[in-house]
Amino acid sequence: MFLLFLLGILFFAYWYWKKNTKLKSIEIPTSKKEFNDKAKTINPLKAEIDWKHSKAHLELLKDFHFGRDIRDYQNANYWKAILKESPLITINKFISQGVLIPTTLNKKIEFHSTVNELKIMLRERGLKISGRKNELIARLIENNEQEMDDLYRIYEMYSWSEDVSIIVQNYIEEQKNIKQTTKNSVKKFLEKKDFKQAIKTVLEYESQDVFLQEPNKSMFNIRGDEEEILSFIFEAIPPIFNNIQLNDIHFIRVCTGMMYFFGENTVRKLLPKDFINGSHFSNDVVCRMFLFNARNLQKLKEYKKFGLKEIKVLGTNDDLTCSECKKISGKTYLIDNAPQFPYHACTCEMGCRCEPLPITDYR
Repeated sequence: MFLLFLLGILFFAYWYWKKNTKLKSIEIPTSKKEFNDKAKTINPLKAEIDWKHSKAHLELLKDFHFGRDIRDYQNANYWKAILKESPLITINKFISQGVLIPTTLNKKIEFHSTVNELKIMLRERGLKISGRKNELIARLIENNEQEMDDLYRIYEMYSWSEDVSIIVQNYIEEQKNIKQTTKNSVKKFLEKKDFKQAIKTVLEYESQDVFLQEPNKSMFNIRGDEEEILSFIFEAIPPIFNNIQLNDIHFIRVCTGMMYFFGENTVRKLLPKDFINGSHFSNDVVCRMFLFNARNLQKLKEYKKFGLKEIKVLGTNDDLTCSECKKISGKTYLIDNAPQFPYHACTCEMGCRCEPLPITDYR
């Protein structure tokens, strides 16, 4: 009898413990945020993204303007640090929320096939091969849409939905305006040789860039010697450009500073429309060589600082290298007697590419 009583108590205790444990485990979310946090632990893809107010997510969505294959992001680890999760997880969330939708068959073909590949397909089917790319695609689809759909089904391409398109395009335009305002400010500071304010303005702009917010990341590799580089740009004239008028040199220096800060490949929009630099080089090449000169002067200064005495000329020696640059390639000079680079006798259309390398072996 006592044994039955004891078993009853044990059964009741077990039942009571089970009941309370079950109740505690079922916690009903009291807010949308709490619901999303809970959803993340159960199924990450069901958690909503507040992409409209997230610069990182808007930057990712920019990639899908003309459609993009999501498999391109399988090894895109740089996005993981920005999004705090795999980009594929984020993209699948976009798809589940209707932010990204499958692209049309036309877009798939356009993205994954070249004009030559399209012409081969047309020729194989006995179809006309002339016309623009969009005409070739339309011809293939019109001939056999199902066949084309089967061929390109392996590609998982997505683009913005209609509502999302408006928001992302507004974001893109806003970012363009911010960058242009920054560039206008930096240009004004460079014109006044106010290097500190120019650097400060660029750093403030970069602080808003999601790709540059990790330590030691910058558009122009902040090392603390930016003022020195700018000083060389604005004070030294490469001997190869001694024939350029001083008034024109000022324009070139400002443009070179902009090239340094923003990585511009061309300075066409920064110079007056009728600007002629007075040399046989294009304006872009002249600015690149001014920057090249400043960096090489900085290198030589550092070599001297570390007690180095000699340099060796590293030439490119390809088909575009001029005969004068080839003559000095591989030669050694005392640092104080070395030619200034860009080399004054260079005639390469794309500019001098000779560099001074330090000689450190005195055995």
